[in-house]
Amino acid sequence: MATSSPQQMATYVTPTALLTSADPHLLSNASASASDDLPELSPETAAVLQEFLNMRAQRAIDINSGGVDSVDSAIESVEEDWELSQFWYEEDTAQFLAQTAIKCSHGGRIACVSTPTLFRTLHKMNHPQHLNTLFEYDRRFSSYRNQFVFFDVNKPKAIPKNLHHKFSFVCADPPFLNPTIVANTIQTMALLAKSSSTPVLLLTGAVLEESITQITNGSLKRQPFTPRHSSGRLQNEFGSFANFTLTPMKG
Repeated sequence: MATSSPQQMATYVTPTALLTSADPHLLSNASASASDDLPELSPETAAVLQEFLNMRAQRAIDINSGGVDSVDSAIESVEEDWELSQFWYEEDTAQFLAQTAIKCSHGGRIACVSTPTLFRTLHKMNHPQHLNTLFEYDRRFSSYRNQFVFFDVNKPKAIPKNLHHKFSFVCADPPFLNPTIVANTIQTMALLAKSSSTPVLLLTGAVLEESITQITNGSLKRQPFTPRHSSGRLQNEFGSFANFTLTPMKG
């Protein structure tokens, strides 16, 4: 796949500005949304669901106990979890994002926030492992051990202090398409970004463009690059938002 270099960059917004310019109303509603009553499942459907959950749990045990050939082969077969709103990228998208991360980080550390596909691609490309960190809620990826940091998007500041402002590139893909989750994610990105010249990239639903503009006071701008997902189940239009110019991949 041919890709274009994303090195031509616009003026960066400082990580502090990303945080302090956020709309207070959006940031104050992180624990919103009351849960509706779930419909009762038929015995047959419940049995199928339970079998799926049992298989997934056993797979996680196998990965973490060494019961599979290798961590890489096990992680490669991890499937999307609809309960966590997971949608893996197409290979071209994952490769483009990984190349962008490597170029923009200039040999520094890369933070993958809720982007396990990007992290996995960096791992497969043999990018120095100690430079990549995955911040992720799904503990199936904890087999990466020191490269994995458990992350709950509802607790955007719950990041180990030794990781504050340590990353030269931050890419995030919030798990749910709502302004509160996006606002929380932007707080986390600000906490991880190393300096005022740190490039940050947010991937999420295009429907949130207005909210992102309000939250960041216009510092994250819509880019021409459109992420693509492999399963075909995601019907929402996706977009990319960055504080630098991201040239779309060719082809």
